[in-house]
Amino acid sequence: MTFRLRYAVRSHVGNVREGNEDSAFAGSRLAVVADGMGGHAAGEVASSAAISALAHLDEDEVSVDLLDALAVAVQEANDQLREMVDAEPGLDGMGTTLTVLLASGSRLGVAHVGDSRAYLLRDGELTMVTHDQTLVQRMVDEGQITLEQAAHHPRRALLTQALDGRDGVEPDLSLRELRRGDRYLLCSDGLSGVVHEETIAETLQLPDSDTAAERLIELALKGGGPDNVTVVVADVVDEAAGLSDTPIVAGAAAEKDSVPGAARLALNPTGGHLASAAERARKLLPGRRRGGSPSPGLTADAAEGGAGTAVPATDPPDERSDTTGIHRIAGAPSEAPPGEGPGARPVDPVADTNPRGHEPVVDGIAGGPLQVGGNDAPGSAPRGGTTGLAPDRPLSPDEHAAAHRSGRRRGGRRTAVFAGVLIVLVLVLGGLLLFARSQWYVGESAGRVALYQGLKSKPLGLPLSSVEQTYYPLACLQPVDQTRIRNGYIAQDRADATRFVVALRALPAAPASPRVPPDSRTGTATPPGAAPTLSAECSAGGS
Repeated sequence: MTFRLRYAVRSHVGNVREGNEDSAFAGSRLAVVADGMGGHAAGEVASSAAISALAHLDEDEVSVDLLDALAVAVQEANDQLREMVDAEPGLDGMGTTLTVLLASGSRLGVAHVGDSRAYLLRDGELTMVTHDQTLVQRMVDEGQITLEQAAHHPRRALLTQALDGRDGVEPDLSLRELRRGDRYLLCSDGLSGVVHEETIAETLQLPDSDTAAERLIELALKGGGPDNVTVVVADVVDEAAGLSDTPIVAGAAAEKDSVPGAARLALNPTGGHLASAAERARKLLPGRRRGGSPSPGLTADAAEGGAGTAVPATDPPDERSDTTGIHRIAGAPSEAPPGEGPGARPVDPVADTNPRGHEPVVDGIAGGPLQVGGNDAPGSAPRGGTTGLAPDRPLSPDEHAAAHRSGRRRGGRRTAVFAGVLIVLVLVLGGLLLFARSQWYVGESAGRVALYQGLKSKPLGLPLSSVEQTYYPLACLQPVDQTRIRNGYIAQDRADATRFVVALRALPAAPASPRVPPDSRTGTATPPGAAPTLSAECSAGGS
């Protein structure tokens, strides 16, 4: 049986970023999301270049092993990035994540690098197909931290792999079975890092995939939209005559026209690719037919939701006996029906087989708990896997360099948050200073009655007062009044503080002492017998 994808694509710059570094592609056989990074326009260059390098898979008949075809295509995309950096050294440091679905017959190949994600909605249950290639996810896998700790880990934005033109990039590859009625979601972390997986699952239940895609974008924006957000919603349907194969590109790939012949979603005034199905249909180039001549144009059916518009399958669900779930305990035996087409590998009907040792799927950081999937034998090494990292061991030079490159764009997000917090603090401190300058109180300074401007308390631990004038020695006052001064008298204004000081002078003085407290101006004490005496000070007044 031969299936194809029907698709809806959306991309938005978000509420914080100035440009869109995400790119997306969706066709009848191929769906891709790439999340660029690197800044200075390099992120959008990397993601759109990756889309350009992979787009041919949508038209090519896969006559070799499906996973080998994906591995070769990903390597070609990485080589293209290397050539671009060699030609323009200023692009050094750019990179992109990459999540790819490639359909052939009844099989689906998945290739994954970075922390963009692929989800499968089957029979109302959402499963994460990919495995985040991040430092904190590795630590979760090794039991070093919990998912709750990972959600707030300071290194949660660091990738362990990215497509950046350097050697050593090996994508996670897995082979799955296509079933009529399945719905796949590809998304950048602008969605998965903001919207809870339960909410994603509920949204994907919407019958119309265009509506679902738009709703997912809206949810990410309502959640703050701290990053670019891109989604591809792809439904598995039967291959049928008359369906247009015109692919759609969005994000940076659309802005740069990276795939000639593909329909580009135009930016709307808010920075998102949110055109309706009818608007997209009017913009589409003539549709293509596999193995046939180009069609003269879009039909009325296409304008109502054809090319590039994912229409959910209305066929009855595929009748199979193995409907026990989509997860299986690692290492459990299973029997897979044979694949279809030349060079096909056995395909697991539970849709979780990975003949190349893909790591068990563990729930990502942002979402709710998902079960563990996969059938790796105990002790088997994942394809493209990396060694563990102790939680208290510093990154090696290579790891640190890779993390620095892949974390630059996400560092910009943290910088924006830090700048916002800093602005709030400056405003708060400025308000406190203005308020403090309007406050007056009477207290003690170097043993003398003193007039202070400012606050007696220390908000945030900051002293916000200064001595404006000193008067007579505190010892001139009765003990009860001395205590009152030490505790501070909060005045309504400066005139009220001055009246209070004068009123205290009118009260009976304390018994004379042979010594006078240190003068507030010189810091020295008047010796016994020297002028002025305490009585003279109390009589003459203060400074």
